[in-house]
Amino acid sequence: MLHCVENLTDEEEFGWGNWRLRPDEMWQLTEAEDWHGRFHEQENKRPNLPKLYEDTIDLLAEAPVKATENAKSKVYKFLRVWGTMRWIDKSECNQMLERLNEWVDLLKVLRRESRIDADLSKKISYDQYVRPVGRWMQFLLDRISRTSQSKQIVASTKLLHAAIPNLFVMFDRKMSLRFFGKDPSLAIYCGLFLPLAQAEMRLLCEHGLHPDPKEVCGRRGECWPKLIDEINWTWANAEGF
Repeated sequence: MLHCVENLTDEEEFGWGNWRLRPDEMWQLTEAEDWHGRFHEQENKRPNLPKLYEDTIDLLAEAPVKATENAKSKVYKFLRVWGTMRWIDKSECNQMLERLNEWVDLLKVLRRESRIDADLSKKISYDQYVRPVGRWMQFLLDRISRTSQSKQIVASTKLLHAAIPNLFVMFDRKMSLRFFGKDPSLAIYCGLFLPLAQAEMRLLCEHGLHPDPKEVCGRRGECWPKLIDEINWTWANAEGF
């Protein structure tokens, strides 16, 4: 079922504003393997995490998701456990899952048409509108993040990653603060973080660093957004930050 796409207001328009990247505030290529290894050292202390991640990926691959209590509980646990995101309640989680189902046709188009290693300026058609992939990502993130209590940008990046794992990169507050010196927002994620994530992917790829087929980020096929998140998350949460 197609869901009508209204025009975004001026305040919702994609843009960089006054944010500036700080090139010295990113992990070094020589450190990337170490940060990745540290992530899995932490993960090995909680062996249930890879299964939780993969179970959630499998659940959302069946979108529209049947909103059973088991499904809602699994998604809520994923959003609560993953990364450092703790401030979402069950009602907000359920609202986000409902929004995901409302926009399932757009989700399927994005899943089919693009990946993080592709050109996000490529234009695709949905519901009689033609927009760049990056613009549709912004639109979907904005709509799913709106709950009755707050705007859940961080949680929405995690939910959308689980729904389209090869396109959306997970994001959190510590990453936003360490990369950009600002709290997470729609503009920061779409205007700064996604281009940065693509640049990180190219840097790793050019130097022969790829998702490991023995780990979650590689064993179902190369999942660059997951590998990038593992490095970014460990670096941003390093002791002393």
